[in-house]
Amino acid sequence: MSNNRGTSGTSFNTNVADKVQNYTFTDFSPGFLAKAAERFSKDAVILEFLTLNIEEDPLAQGFQAESFDLIVCANVLHATRSMQETVAHCRCFLKLGGKLVLSEVTIGGLGGICRGISRWLRRRA
Repeated sequence: MSNNRGTSGTSFNTNVADKVQNYTFTDFSPGFLAKAAERFSKDAVILEFLTLNIEEDPLAQGFQAESFDLIVCANVLHATRSMQETVAHCRCFLKLGGKLVLSEVTIGGLGGICRGISRWLRRRA
């Protein structure tokens, strides 16, 4: 499963399509899911696209606990209200021995570029 805010470009690699049984894309926006479905249409046999608000209880949204071997969260967790609660929601999907992969952009690793961004953000706060 991948949980995204966007078109899922950082979480699905078409080169692995023949190595997995199924791959579930989730996003809070049906529009982004439609774009991802269009982008990866040639792999539609193994792909599933479902709406999920990861800030809310996934079980209350119709998902099953312990149903995935791998969860990939790419550039989504930083935009949630509570990191602790969101990670707990992600973990509820994992089977015993499953893996949670988090990928987030962080400010600070790009030197001078980030200092400029930080100043720009402070002026708009």
